[in-house]
Amino acid sequence: MPSQKDKTSDVILISPITRAYWTYLPFALLYLSSYLESYGISTKIIDLKIRNKERYIDFKNRYIDTVLKSIKESKPLLIGLTCFTSEYNLTMELAQTIKNKTNIPIVVGGVHPTLRPQEFIFPGSPIDFVVIGEGETPLFTLVNVLKNKYSFEKLKSAAYLGNNNKIQVNGVCNVEKDLSKFPMPNYDKIDMNFYVQPCTGHIRTLLLSGVQIITSRGCPYSCNFCANNYLRSKNKDCPSVRYRPIDQIIEELELLVKKYKIDGFYVIDDCFMILKERTVEFCEKLIRKGLNLVWGAETRVNFVTDEKLLRLMKKSGLIQLDFGVESGSPSMLKEINKQQTVKQIEAAFKLCRKVGIRTFANIMFNLPNETEEDVILTEKLLNDIKPSVLGMALTVPLLGTKIYEEYVFPKLTPPEYELYNKSPYYKIVDDRFMLAKHTIDFKKLMAKLRLKYGLFGGISLSPIYLRKLIKSKYLRIYIIKFIKERIKDLIYLFSDIDRVYIHSKIRNLVMPIVQKFRNLKEAN
Repeated sequence: MPSQKDKTSDVILISPITRAYWTYLPFALLYLSSYLESYGISTKIIDLKIRNKERYIDFKNRYIDTVLKSIKESKPLLIGLTCFTSEYNLTMELAQTIKNKTNIPIVVGGVHPTLRPQEFIFPGSPIDFVVIGEGETPLFTLVNVLKNKYSFEKLKSAAYLGNNNKIQVNGVCNVEKDLSKFPMPNYDKIDMNFYVQPCTGHIRTLLLSGVQIITSRGCPYSCNFCANNYLRSKNKDCPSVRYRPIDQIIEELELLVKKYKIDGFYVIDDCFMILKERTVEFCEKLIRKGLNLVWGAETRVNFVTDEKLLRLMKKSGLIQLDFGVESGSPSMLKEINKQQTVKQIEAAFKLCRKVGIRTFANIMFNLPNETEEDVILTEKLLNDIKPSVLGMALTVPLLGTKIYEEYVFPKLTPPEYELYNKSPYYKIVDDRFMLAKHTIDFKKLMAKLRLKYGLFGGISLSPIYLRKLIKSKYLRIYIIKFIKERIKDLIYLFSDIDRVYIHSKIRNLVMPIVQKFRNLKEAN
């Protein structure tokens, strides 16, 4: 468990209850904690995980009890929450529960508070402050203002209730220009034993004991389904992408290997490989340090054009690249402003196959104005590129995206944010979320494609990957979980997938054999 030497803390940072199953590290809280502590501000992170076979209602009670007990023991100066749109109502509920017990100020940050600060700051709200944008500097300023009882006018990139009972927003959306000033994440504050257990959530579908790492922040592209463009427009003076020093990243990986015995990692940047020389430096230093880690990353097809670079990445331990393919239709790629072509997609996958690197293709259906022909083009592309792993989802109009602004009417109200918790990536949960023009059954479509490309993607014969598993301290866990994952694949195959489709496939395979026996019998 995380070490908390002193029960008292200046700031308590709380991970939402909805993230009880997440295997992704709570990076926002980790970076906030390490930055504040570098200035002598003590912090505590509450990041509870649901126990095996624990009922959700029991976990919720334990979660609330832990939060309230920690606040009572720590007597913090400030309580910090984080929130996606889907978590809005639960976040407000938690804040009110805390406020019913104490008058300690509560601050909330994250994407949704940045987009909609007015939904948190109003007369009678349990939330006292909103951090707008990236949180390190604004939160540090807020703590100093509260400690020294300064005027709230000194706050930057923050919102609060003014003297006139109206929301007061100070400054623009914060974007941290210099990432080198931030210490590495404060891993001791959370239960790292949970996060480094072998799972398929690091390099997608492959069992791996590892973590995610961040090497940069931001993205230079403006896809219509992403809120990045909106957030970037709120602070035009800052570069769209900012980078951490490579040496700092290597040092972090060394610590993770030494302290937590990880076998690999996944680069969770919005867009890895933007700068070729930086990618080369990263790979060369990985090789030089001899960490012998396997790794994966998400990138764009237009960055994968150099075979020499790809071979260097493989030599450094890269085993998988994930691509946002999205669609095989040129008109759909243009519709979402993806800024990539079908030819670039085909070329990138061909090059990865040549070099021997696994590929993950993410596909989006229900794109705005999508037709049956667009879907057929996507199926054709998948047949051509043959990804190692296929990921699929329906396009969901998220707040802050161009798609939401152009296609969702009337706009969602805060109680309707619960729609984002009803599996909208796999089914249409509201008529306003239906963006396509066709009437194709999305469930059957995705089941068919998963049967063809998605099942058994968790199997890899990569020598470097297999060697890493054999030498790992988690070998026994790998074996057990591998068997369980394959059983899950088989259960999915014979339950959730459209049985009519499966039966038709089996029939197509079996009937020619049966007919041959009949012909032979008749001939005799």
